[in-house]
Amino acid sequence: MATSLANRQSALLESQILNIIWNMHYRPLTILSVFILSLSLFVACSSNTTGPSEEEQQEEPLQLPTASFSVEGDMFTGGEIQFNNSSKDADSYTWEFGDGTTANESNPTKSYTEYGKVTVTLTAKNEDGEDSISKTITVEPKTMFIKKIEIVDMPFTNENGEGWDTNSAPDVFINLLNDVGGKHTMGSTYTDLGKSDLPAYWEYQSPGLEIGRVDFDTNFIFSIIDEDEFTANEFIESVPTDYFTIRKQWLSETPETAEVKSDEGTIRLTLEWE
Repeated sequence: MATSLANRQSALLESQILNIIWNMHYRPLTILSVFILSLSLFVACSSNTTGPSEEEQQEEPLQLPTASFSVEGDMFTGGEIQFNNSSKDADSYTWEFGDGTTANESNPTKSYTEYGKVTVTLTAKNEDGEDSISKTITVEPKTMFIKKIEIVDMPFTNENGEGWDTNSAPDVFINLLNDVGGKHTMGSTYTDLGKSDLPAYWEYQSPGLEIGRVDFDTNFIFSIIDEDEFTANEFIESVPTDYFTIRKQWLSETPETAEVKSDEGTIRLTLEWE
């Protein structure tokens, strides 16, 4: 009986001692652990609810457009020219055609009323910015007019040293020939044309002798002829010595005056282009 009581008292004392140790050492640690865990959860929740992370807050790179285009079609006055837009990452466009006109279409068409070189600029835009590209194109004329033709020089004797007419100076006219048999007489006959009469000229009524674009690649040559009333006409000189084309001879320059020459002949032309 006395032993049992002693055991109970000893166990009670041991329990009280352990409780004192727990309250002094482990319980503060537990409270601290719970506090740290709660603080971590609060920070995590706050981070998720206040906005994106630092990486998410970085701005996305700008997606700027790239302007690009090509040109095709009838590259002459009055012709329909197609502008093909190949720009990337753009949603609006501005075209400047070099003649004071503009457009906002993606793939516009355009006709020019005047020939020459023009600079076309395309500006491609989106919400991040814009990009521009320029190209120079050449608009060719579709018609050449011969307004005036002059014989500046020509031979007055044949290969034998004889004059073209026995008793007078030659009666001269000019033919414009092509290499497939076409012929156009350039005005009336100039009667008794002597050296002192040079330059001899023929003028055409407005707008002039018309040569259309379809003949710009035709082979031409001028032929100076002595007209004889009672005998066959005599060939005097071909000017130039070989055929020429309007495209190769003049189209790139579109001159207002031009000359063609042979060994002994020179013909001057006054031209107009449209």
